Amino acid sequence: MPRMIIWRGWGIVGFFLILGSIILTTSVGSIGTNTPAGIISTGAGMLLGGAACAAFGYWLNVLRPRQKADEYLQGLRQDLWQRMREGTFQIPAGAPAPRDEAEASQQIERIVAQQSPEVRRRLRNRNTLFFIPLQWLGSMVVIGGIVLMILGAAGRSL
Repeated sequence: MPRMIIWRGWGIVGFFLILGSIILTTSVGSIGTNTPAGIISTGAGMLLGGAACAAFGYWLNVLRPRQKADEYLQGLRQDLWQRMREGTFQIPAGAPAPRDEAEASQQIERIVAQQSPEVRRRLRNRNTLFFIPLQWLGSMVVIGGIVLMILGAAGRSL
């Protein structure tokens, strides 16, 4: 029987951030959830939890991968320079070694530039819930929270 995985990476934390915020805001005032005040408090919980999820997801899926990619590419650059100094650097395999440092620098930067987009793409959006990156899920929950707060303020109940 196939298993269905609904989160990847730290995606489950987004669920707990959203659910915890909703429970916290609705339980503080002991308000019924089918009243306008209850709808507003549920919307406020969604707003807070969604914002926390979006911020956490942005850090996990955008900022941290960018930093890790930069570290990897810097390490690759250092490794290639080390190979060049040892005389084992070749681009492509079987090609002659660079004649001078300027040619080596150009070849090394070309290799780093070729690998950069793929490294960055592979590291991004690795933390999802229901196959949605956490920063986007959090943003959608924030919008839902705002809608609920507007409905509650208008005196509507669900």
